[in-house]
Amino acid sequence: MNRLSEDDDPYVVEEPSDEEPALSSSEDEVDVLLHGTPDQKRKLIRECLTGESESSSEDEFEKEMEAELNSTIKTMEDKLSSIETVISQVNKKKKKQQYRIPTNDELLYDPEKDNRDQAWVDAQRRGYHCLGVQLSHQQQAVPNSDAVLNCPACMTTLCLDCQRHEYYKTQYRAMFVMNCSVNKEEILRYKGPVNRKNRQSHKKMKSDSEDSTVQAENEEIYHPVKCTECSTEVAVFDKDEIFHFFNVLASHT
Repeated sequence: MNRLSEDDDPYVVEEPSDEEPALSSSEDEVDVLLHGTPDQKRKLIRECLTGESESSSEDEFEKEMEAELNSTIKTMEDKLSSIETVISQVNKKKKKQQYRIPTNDELLYDPEKDNRDQAWVDAQRRGYHCLGVQLSHQQQAVPNSDAVLNCPACMTTLCLDCQRHEYYKTQYRAMFVMNCSVNKEEILRYKGPVNRKNRQSHKKMKSDSEDSTVQAENEEIYHPVKCTECSTEVAVFDKDEIFHFFNVLASHT
């Protein structure tokens, strides 16, 4: 009995060959080129040209973007770190400057100048009162002055030791002055008040010579005094060598 060959056996099931998937794949590609959407065509062309799928290309793009982002972040961190370093150095310098004691030249003020000026004024006034310098540690106190007188026009100091008038509060008299010049060539005459006794006796007098004598006795003579810096008239000088200030700025002590 002859054995049937496999080709004649009706029960043999044919298995697809290895070439059929390739043929099916080619048919799919053709179908995509003919009937696919633009996105499908683009993906197919990319795979044919580069041999890579779009998913792998997208992965590389994401990696490149991530690497660029990391590089940008690191650059910004480096800049921020340098800025923080500069700010820290500036703050340290400011702290050092805050605790540094400024000099007198920077302050434009000498804290000891007032004390030196007061010592100079006291020395001048001791000379006026013939007190001199004491050898002991205790110096004799200088009598108080009612005010320090200054020129009203240029603020030049005119007198350090003066006495205020008993009735006229804006007038002062002094024996020792500075920055003042007396014009003895000019004479100022002032008629003083006549006593009641003199008035009664004056009524009884009839001669002109006696009348002129009484007027001369009641007349006071002064010389004008000016500031040597600006020539402002500030006082008058009497026959007893006393200065009478009437046009001054007084700083009361």
